[in-house]
Amino acid sequence: LTSRAIPWRHFSSNWNFPGGRNRTPSQLIPSEPVRILHYHSWGLDNLGLVRPVFSATRALNDAVTRVNSIVSKRTMKFFERFRSDRALSAVGELPLLESNLFTDEFVAREARVAFRRRLVLHGGMPKTGTSSLQWYLSENRQTLAASGFWYPASTYPLEPKHQPLSATLRTGDISGFARYVESALHDMPDNTHTVILSTEGISNHWWDYPPEGRSALRRLAALFDFELCLWFREPVSFAAAFWAQSLINPPTAAKHAMINGRDVSLSEAVENDWFRRHFDYFGLWKEAGLLFGKSRVRALSFQGDTIATFLDEYNIPVLPLIPMRRNVTLGRLGTTLVRLVNRSTFTVDGRRRVLRWISQLDRLVGALAGKLSVSTHERALIERESGPSWRMMAPVLAASQPRHPRKPKIFCLGLGGTDAESLGIALRIL
Repeated sequence: LTSRAIPWRHFSSNWNFPGGRNRTPSQLIPSEPVRILHYHSWGLDNLGLVRPVFSATRALNDAVTRVNSIVSKRTMKFFERFRSDRALSAVGELPLLESNLFTDEFVAREARVAFRRRLVLHGGMPKTGTSSLQWYLSENRQTLAASGFWYPASTYPLEPKHQPLSATLRTGDISGFARYVESALHDMPDNTHTVILSTEGISNHWWDYPPEGRSALRRLAALFDFELCLWFREPVSFAAAFWAQSLINPPTAAKHAMINGRDVSLSEAVENDWFRRHFDYFGLWKEAGLLFGKSRVRALSFQGDTIATFLDEYNIPVLPLIPMRRNVTLGRLGTTLVRLVNRSTFTVDGRRRVLRWISQLDRLVGALAGKLSVSTHERALIERESGPSWRMMAPVLAASQPRHPRKPKIFCLGLGGTDAESLGIALRIL
């Protein structure tokens, strides 16, 4: 160009806008439109939409809106192909693990069993009755074991769930994952035909697992007649409950640090990358199906009766009646008070005590302040992020009918003086 004296000039940043940098490009001409989005360094979100790191320029926002509107016109077909391709790439690139991940003794023990044991991994999602189910199974461990169902004792200090499964996978501690599985099944009776492991961390942190973690899960599944059981909840109610739980959770330095234990609104939470990726129901189901095999992933619709559905689904006998334990979602009063707490500085123990008082107060008088509600603006944000995935899951959930029909319920209502109490005692003994 110089030797031939050919005139030249720089293109402005409008022709190659670096949306991955959180600052205004020096060569940007704000009065002109952005012609080309340079986005490979910050990529696409779970919906396949362009979402820049930097968005403080009207020209960039207009360009992003135009690009995303093209995608939105073809939402369902585009989203299905986009998420399927992402899932295929994620599973296809998993590394091969060493063959001795589990000890020879553990592998040989399963090989000696005359039948192939079933392993049900109940993986959540969060806020779908997981705590209720975990307490129910834990407090009936002995009855379950006698019937051939093994629910290992929990080492988690707060709730009877198998949290180390998820914790070791998140940190890439594959050896620790294998040791935990073997210790959880070490005391399993010989008559066990079904092992049940439960932690909502499987779905909650699915996108946090390194490739080695997913390979370890697949290696475990290969040893058993395996099934991953997932519950999916209508997105708006899920988002509200998940947000309320995030406010209560202790602050953390992990990827979800901007949500847990912070004073954030529901709208701010939905705009957070870590929070909103939980709306990718279809992506989770698709990737799990490719990882384990489509027939080994059970997708169920949460209707508020997780315990009854789970017992029916896996043909578990009726267990003794126990007090219901569950994590109740805070109402409007509770979430308001927790956000006040999150603006202040407390010790770990002090914060735990205050949150316990707030929870009790919310249960006692929370109804006076009203239930946790979602504004029109918040609903629109949630539906924008979750709509394609929820619509793609509709036929999947519709096809997941219970495999075991519900048994009829019988109510003995009395009357007084007809020995109903004796009948109740007899049934409890049975």
